[in-house]
Amino acid sequence: MPAPDAYIPQRELLARPVRREAVGRALRAARVAAGLNKQQAAAASGLSRHSLMRLEAGSGSMNLDRLWSLARAYSTTPSAILAAAEADGAAETLKP
Repeated sequence: MPAPDAYIPQRELLARPVRREAVGRALRAARVAAGLNKQQAAAASGLSRHSLMRLEAGSGSMNLDRLWSLARAYSTTPSAILAAAEADGAAETLKP
């Protein structure tokens, strides 16, 4: 079970939306590169279209199982998606 927000450092809480948006942009880019629309991606990954839209918008949290499912649907790897998110200009501001 995740730690309550009261136990998470303020810097980490502020970084969450930036990270989620960077991952969302990386997911969208991977989907587009795979030539899939949102409905096709949802069907191929087992996620609902609504969940996929939330993840791409950066408003949803993702577990590793979802990341693996999406990567497989996009014919890529979870590490490639995360690398794209790390290379995102906004996410660069979060590096130590």
